[in-house]
Amino acid sequence: MAINELYKATGAYEQMLKTPEAFYGRVPSKRKAPDNISVLIPRTGTRKGLYFQEAFKDWHMPVMPVTPEWDEDAEKGAYIMPAMKAALKTMDGLQDMRTFVEGIGIREGYAVGVATDVELINDGRLLTRALDVQDDQEALSMLKHLLCRGPADFTYRINMAALGKSLKDKEAPGLGLAMTREHRFAVDAFSEDEVELYYTELGLEGMRRTPAGLRWPHPMFERHISEVDGIKRGEEGFEEALLVLYRSILGTPYELEEMVALLGNEEFRDGYREGGSVYGGLTGIWKEAVSLKDGRIATLEGITPADYPEISALATRNFREAPNYQGLDDETRQKYIEANTPEGIADLCGNPNNLCTIVVRDGREIVGYRVVRHNAIPIANGRRLHTHLDYAHLGVGSILMQASEQIARQCGYDEMEVHATGDSPSWFGKQGYREIEVTHDKNGVFSNGKPGQHMVMRKDLTTLI
Repeated sequence: MAINELYKATGAYEQMLKTPEAFYGRVPSKRKAPDNISVLIPRTGTRKGLYFQEAFKDWHMPVMPVTPEWDEDAEKGAYIMPAMKAALKTMDGLQDMRTFVEGIGIREGYAVGVATDVELINDGRLLTRALDVQDDQEALSMLKHLLCRGPADFTYRINMAALGKSLKDKEAPGLGLAMTREHRFAVDAFSEDEVELYYTELGLEGMRRTPAGLRWPHPMFERHISEVDGIKRGEEGFEEALLVLYRSILGTPYELEEMVALLGNEEFRDGYREGGSVYGGLTGIWKEAVSLKDGRIATLEGITPADYPEISALATRNFREAPNYQGLDDETRQKYIEANTPEGIADLCGNPNNLCTIVVRDGREIVGYRVVRHNAIPIANGRRLHTHLDYAHLGVGSILMQASEQIARQCGYDEMEVHATGDSPSWFGKQGYREIEVTHDKNGVFSNGKPGQHMVMRKDLTTLI
């Protein structure tokens, strides 16, 4: 590409940022607005607020951007669960978000605060804003290292959240839904001239405002993207995949429309249960949407006492029928079952030392649960993991493990320990756990709350991003 053409391309990019309606005209909404959602409140700054207004223009409802009160920069360096980062942006501080709509006379339906947090990952590293870059030479060196070394793979992780509040019932708790999605894309090598021209436009301050200084919707970058989510340039669907990627990078993913629509669904709202929030410490009741391997959307939630009988039935069926437990003798099997009666589950989940007690639901049905406890040493204590037999190979166990590991990391733990029985050590090994030792308690099954014979395994949590 000639130098003057590159200058024209960069100018077109800046024009797109100033007039986002041109871009969003190519990626309009995919669904109609829910009838009972009266107003959207994007918790974001001015520029991104314009993107939200264009993204939801076809919904024909007020879209009122409001700066989030959560101080994101104050949390730099601390590990936070990815989807929870977006949820934190929706939180009210000194002012309830519903007060922002009082002046426009809307009194019925729901106000929904929405927020996104977009993260760029390369080579297993989270690329952050280059705030420490001191001069042009250092900035150029960083950009050339990322872009000129040959084909490279990048991932954009889009964390999103929606918090719905009734405009009529001011005492009702907020109902929150969060989600994380990833887009993977491959990039051909840049020439050094291209990088230098790009940086001439970007400048040092621009470099510091963007993760690693990379603006992927930029037309100079677009010509180097060779694959998006497994679709190669030139293949059918590539251009659409690229536009979906850009829509997500700009912080307005299509999935956010689905989340808002779910909060507008009365049956979905009825599924929220007091005490069932997956994010402890946040106001409101929160669920996290997760994808099963067959494409279905399930939810990650906190365990409540009403769940104990269903959890007991799930575990009991596993002890009787699951391949992992077929090697048990009758006496041992019965001890496992007796330890997982509804009363036993109540003792398990009601322990004050619990770090997390979570379930995955498909609709209203519990399809897996996980319990982790605090430990005297800096290693989280994984106590229980069960998944529904009818959901084998759908990724429920991996979802529960990942969520519990993120919670443990957020609480300051560097490692997670599990006590694997039967043939489960091989499964835990695939989850990144390493063998420590085999133990056998002479006092038998569930002495001190642990299986009599088990493989102690641990995983390093400091590498979570």
